[in-house]
Amino acid sequence: MSAGLMNDPFATGDDLAGVALMAKRKRIISVGRYRLPNLDGSHKTGGWQRVTNLVKAITDQFSLRVWEIEQIMIAVHVDADRVLRDLRMTLVAVQGKDYSVRRAEIEEFVNRCKDLSGGNEGSKFGNARHELVEADHLSTPAAMPDAFARQHLSLFKASLARNELERVPGLAERRVVIPRFDAVGTLDAVLVDLRTRGLHIGDLKTQKKFWTWLEIAAQLACYANAEAMWESANDPINARAGRWVDMPKVSLDIAFVLWMPREHPSGTPAVDVYEVDIKAGLRTAELAREIVLDRRGGKQAKNPRAWLREAPAVTATEQYAARFAAVSTPAEGSALVAECKKAGVWNVILAEEALAAKKRLETSPV
Repeated sequence: MSAGLMNDPFATGDDLAGVALMAKRKRIISVGRYRLPNLDGSHKTGGWQRVTNLVKAITDQFSLRVWEIEQIMIAVHVDADRVLRDLRMTLVAVQGKDYSVRRAEIEEFVNRCKDLSGGNEGSKFGNARHELVEADHLSTPAAMPDAFARQHLSLFKASLARNELERVPGLAERRVVIPRFDAVGTLDAVLVDLRTRGLHIGDLKTQKKFWTWLEIAAQLACYANAEAMWESANDPINARAGRWVDMPKVSLDIAFVLWMPREHPSGTPAVDVYEVDIKAGLRTAELAREIVLDRRGGKQAKNPRAWLREAPAVTATEQYAARFAAVSTPAEGSALVAECKKAGVWNVILAEEALAAKKRLETSPV
């Protein structure tokens, strides 16, 4: 049950059914992959990569990592005791576990820190707006929105009308498959441009600002170049019940983004429409796929990218010479000379290394 309905004393049975449907859809995704069959209905081993994860292959991960570290620091400042308790439990949970378990536990820890720091407020806002727009499109019950949400929905509809765009009935929140990229994604909507009567991918974005259009253009290009669309059987028991049907012919050149930020730069709530070059976005998606395959290949034991060069084994002289280079006191050097002589390896080369070490120690500042 969503947080909105938990706090809504007026929630009806239909409201709860709508939330149950959302939960059923989410069961299609597990461990970050879509568990849907191949186009011919056969089992898809390992599932499909998510389109959003595919395009992240070209994301600036350094900036994201810095932001996440900042959120952890803020969380510590807000409630250090709580974060430390959570950290101890997480460390216990990951002890001796394999990578997938450790990754999931650590991601959950970071996510809880973001809840505490306020870093998840943006994503929560975005999820709420997506659910609101989807419910309106599908005419399904939704939790009662607040005044700001109702205002946003009205502006969303007005923006579509002003730009002569309409949502195509039945083509909202649909899973689409792109076999060439081994990926599945969920498109927000298909829009018809009333000026040209052409169909286009439409996507709702709610972030504060657009730092880059690379990932967005690649994401929408994947949707536009999909080969099929999942048609669910609405089976309450099996979330994956259904079949692949033909993807409608949409523009491969232009997609639309409807931007609904919590705080619009104008200072007044607004929803803007952007045209996105998905022809260029497809090239980015292809690059992202190459990166994914290259990373995968680099992890395969049967196809190593590097191997040990054949060479003679390290000699005792080389090992002792390296130890003379590391001595930090005359006493340590003297002891090492005695060790070399006792081992029967003392020679001209090691004598020169010992002398060099002695001179280094004499000339080094105290």
